[in-house]
Amino acid sequence: MSGAGRAGSPGASRLRDCLALAGLALVTLAFWKLRILDPASESPLVRNLGNVDLFTYIVPVATGIRDSWLSGELPLWNPYQGAGHPALATLLPGSLYPFNFPYLLFEARIAVELVAVLHLSMGAVFMYMLARVWGLGRIACVVAATTFVLSGFVVSRANWFPPALAASIWLPASLLAADRVVRGGGSRWVVALAASIAMPILAGWLQLWTYSMYALVLYCGLHWIAAGRVVGSPGRLRMVGLLGLGAGLGLALAAVQLLPSFELQALSPRRTGSLSTSEMMLFGGTAPGQLIASATNAVVGPPRWTYLGIPALILIPLSLLARGMGVRLAALWSILALGAGVALTVHTEWGRAFLSVPSAQWFREPQRIVFLYAFAGAALAGVGTHVLSSLDRNRHRRWLVPVVVLSVAALVSLSQRPSGPTHALLWSSALLALAGSLIRSPGLHRGIVGVLALLAVADPFLATRNTNRHPFHEPGLQDQEQSVFAYLRSRQGLDRSLLLGGSRLDFAMMAKHGTLERIYSATDYEPLSLARRARFFRLLDRDESARSRRPFSGWLDPDITSSKFDLLDLMSVRFLVLHHLNRRLRSDLAERSPIWSLARPRKGGQYVVYENRGALPRAYLAFHGEAAASQDDALSALTSADFDPRQSVVLEGLSATVALPALSGVAIEPVRIVRYEPKRVIVEAELSRRGVLVLTDTVYPGWIARVNGTHHEVLTANAQFRAVVLEPGKHRVEFVYRPSSVRLGGATTLVALVVAGLLYLRQRR
Repeated sequence: MSGAGRAGSPGASRLRDCLALAGLALVTLAFWKLRILDPASESPLVRNLGNVDLFTYIVPVATGIRDSWLSGELPLWNPYQGAGHPALATLLPGSLYPFNFPYLLFEARIAVELVAVLHLSMGAVFMYMLARVWGLGRIACVVAATTFVLSGFVVSRANWFPPALAASIWLPASLLAADRVVRGGGSRWVVALAASIAMPILAGWLQLWTYSMYALVLYCGLHWIAAGRVVGSPGRLRMVGLLGLGAGLGLALAAVQLLPSFELQALSPRRTGSLSTSEMMLFGGTAPGQLIASATNAVVGPPRWTYLGIPALILIPLSLLARGMGVRLAALWSILALGAGVALTVHTEWGRAFLSVPSAQWFREPQRIVFLYAFAGAALAGVGTHVLSSLDRNRHRRWLVPVVVLSVAALVSLSQRPSGPTHALLWSSALLALAGSLIRSPGLHRGIVGVLALLAVADPFLATRNTNRHPFHEPGLQDQEQSVFAYLRSRQGLDRSLLLGGSRLDFAMMAKHGTLERIYSATDYEPLSLARRARFFRLLDRDESARSRRPFSGWLDPDITSSKFDLLDLMSVRFLVLHHLNRRLRSDLAERSPIWSLARPRKGGQYVVYENRGALPRAYLAFHGEAAASQDDALSALTSADFDPRQSVVLEGLSATVALPALSGVAIEPVRIVRYEPKRVIVEAELSRRGVLVLTDTVYPGWIARVNGTHHEVLTANAQFRAVVLEPGKHRVEFVYRPSSVRLGGATTLVALVVAGLLYLRQRR
């Protein structure tokens, strides 16, 4: 194609490209303001599952990470959730992702909107640049860029979960870099490829990154096959080497995030490949008929996954008439077929073929691979626009355009019974395409193509009208129970609280309020939670069958009537917060009086606080231990009738069997925590006999113990906590978090940065 080489000086051409990119940025800003924020502000004070994670996850973790960075600390460990959790390893917050910088500059409720607009603009820029490299004219590039970032799938990611949006917009950047590499580009394009592979990982959403890698491998693979006829084996070998270098360098750049995350995932119920089909399809999925119908539904409403705009449906088939794109066009159609085909058949027997692909069973809702359809469809819509624009130079193809346009319009009209707006847009687009193919006047032809391109941009822009409210509109939504949180902070010391909201969608009392309010919460809302905690919580759950139907995310719905409810004592849970109208739980707690008593009645808000006088101290000495070979054995011991947590401890570890003499009848002794920081805890203890110091914080790889400056083995106490064996005497015990996964990942990333810098400088010379 020759569209990129129009007449004019290079400087003037670059200026026009810059103006086009600036215009795209303004379009995304206007879209977010007019179609997302403004309609949301007019909606009733109701939120639904569409964007609940903005409230229950993004705002709290962004606030916590911001506080860590601003205090000069790398956010490695979060002591406020569960019994402590590896913050960096959780991946989703994007702690190290550079384009999350608005979270450091603004409060989270505002930053989340800025991050969305920033990434929509970046996605538009990447798509525009990719289309220009393919040789498309500027109007066609604008159509491709806006169709991509305003597509229903991308907008729904932006409206729901910023990490998913951030991961999706790097696909055109990676294809752009790969395209330059396979066509003989220098080492700086290898660096660009590495960066485009690393950034989505750092952004925190591996599912769309994995699907992007499917597309990248397909794109490069077809180029490699086609190159055999041109450059021969040596050229293809060089191509593979450069692409491999870019991919390897990209993974190395993200190693500081990847290695800790892989470590956590291996210890999580959601370890690689562990999801069952029912867990993958937790929400029932989206049926093929729904996906097809949403692609042709132009009625104004919330973003639909497969909606690219009705004009795009006319333009995409016209891309088949393009000349000069060769393998690029074949790659785009293959990516579109992969995304649409898998998304449409994942609910049928055909889906089993996809589930056998490596990594296919890593994630929930595999129909999200429709993301590839959104990308490829947008790109092909741009190619179709270019076909119409260049018909004045390819007159022999004019007769094919009416055949394609009328066939597509008739097919859509007959198959889906489209709505009135769909009919109007469909036939308006078809008539404009027909006119563009028949009118010979260059000026009039360009005008008609321009009107069709404008319609292609305006349709997805206007078809979206958000109905979900955002934290931006409700700055005090998560602050409704500040008097309760102030009460807990003033009395908790280092003890924990169990926050039981009215429901999972109760924004006034969320699990993540622990991070948000600096309260030591026993529960969490974290997809990458620990399997140890999941097995422990399963013993306390009111409905164990409900937990088996969904992946564990740190939540607890306790059965207060069960004797196993006392296991909360092991976690040092001193306070329980619940809704004042939850009469069932309040009645159950009354049966446990005087151990559990009402500490703070309702005072203006909706929540009451109960206090547990039987909670174990956060740090204590035990002088009798029972050895367990595994956590299952430990849990069996903890739930046995003769186990008394105030006189004994269950230990796992190499030295657990020789840790203590069989000394029973001696009560545990509280010890003093002299310093408590997220990555460092110092305890002072004095013993007259051999004992075990137990700290009721999560045992996790990377936590080391030094006793009077000497390294000691960290044992697992009571199925999930840290412990060390102490000899008689006075001791200063220091627990320090120094994860080898972070150090190794950081060193790998540092080396990769040096290599990338050298490669870039080599190209510039």
